[in-house]
Amino acid sequence: MASEEDSGSSRGPYKRYLQDADLPIPKQTLSRWKITAEDAATWSDCNQDDIVSEPHCYGEDINRLDDAGWDECVNPLDEDLVLSESFSHREDIGSLDDAGRDPSEEDPDEDDDAIPDDAFFDALPPDDPDEPDRPLYDGAPLTVHQSSTLLMAFIIRHNLTGAAAQDRLQLVNEHLPVPSVVGSNYLLRKFSMPYMDEDIVYHAYCYNCSSYLGSGDELACDTCGENTTMPSAVKRGHFFVALSLRSQLRSLLENPSLCAKLNVGGNADRDGETIQDVTDGTLHRQTVGPDEISLTFNSDGISAFQSTTGSIWPILCTLNELPPKVRQKHVMLAGIWFGNGKPNMQVYLKAFVSECEALAEAGIEWQNPVTQHIVNTKAFGIMCSCDSVARCQLQGLVQFNGYFGCNWCLHPSERFGGVKHVYPSTDPPTG
Repeated sequence: MASEEDSGSSRGPYKRYLQDADLPIPKQTLSRWKITAEDAATWSDCNQDDIVSEPHCYGEDINRLDDAGWDECVNPLDEDLVLSESFSHREDIGSLDDAGRDPSEEDPDEDDDAIPDDAFFDALPPDDPDEPDRPLYDGAPLTVHQSSTLLMAFIIRHNLTGAAAQDRLQLVNEHLPVPSVVGSNYLLRKFSMPYMDEDIVYHAYCYNCSSYLGSGDELACDTCGENTTMPSAVKRGHFFVALSLRSQLRSLLENPSLCAKLNVGGNADRDGETIQDVTDGTLHRQTVGPDEISLTFNSDGISAFQSTTGSIWPILCTLNELPPKVRQKHVMLAGIWFGNGKPNMQVYLKAFVSECEALAEAGIEWQNPVTQHIVNTKAFGIMCSCDSVARCQLQGLVQFNGYFGCNWCLHPSERFGGVKHVYPSTDPPTG
């Protein structure tokens, strides 16, 4: 391939035709000017003599170029450059608005009381996250909280970056009659997840012995004597996050559509022999009262990345009093742990167990959306659903393929076939 020096042409700086009127104008630039001139609705009303001067009239020189005219303007030495004449006073075009008018001139037909066209762009979006239930704007079908939740779901669904999410918020504001969407990602989180800021608690565990340290700023290990701080533990990655289960339950119970579907107290019209759901079981009937609710929780590890050993262990909860199809759509996240290997469940479940005890003893206060009465309801975690690998972690037992892997007895297993563990004896051990 011949170099630019061999071909006799050198590109040099761009837009040299703006400084030197003798240089030709690129073909694409001239085409762009032509499209702009054709699309301007009021272009014919403006005074072209005030905009451009000879020898390049913005309207005439472009409009008169048919297919033959383009061929005549092509520079035989460089096909990227066309038109041997220049376009002078180009800086004046940049000062015109989209209609080709000078913005310094007043429009006599414009109403003095009308809202200026640029008033929208100068206005500021809302920055008060304390009113999530107000309409997005007057007559809007959505509230601020609903709109923010939809935007947050879109951002998460398409994995947008911070800059892309920020641009999305600004783009939505451009299409609204007044700026109604929050203008930053921080405020979007405040609106879409109002309970998150005050109900997310960081818990740290010891770097040396993995013992639980607490959730304060200054931390000390009672086992090995290690002293640290919460920022240091977070930086090292020796922490887990607990999310308020109370706040999430209150949000579900105060939802009018979900509250109408609650089956508090079980199905009284069913007999005791028919089992169709968790609420029909013996444990639920013995533990949960007529005005109380119950929870099913789960925890299991998932690989965070394909190239590393890092895993994520969330604690997920569902409300048993909701219909099965509904409860699957409203799963609550009570905690999340990330790290290499498996977590120490004695440490990880500490905050979750403490909150479950508080919900079972003191209950949760919420406002019934139908009667508007304040109700206190106790919640009980009665069941854990998990696979065989996670079950031994949660129970603190040997894994199912170990020598004492049975969850129901203390009898040891025997190795069979090199990989299997069997329990040949049918008599339980004595003593």
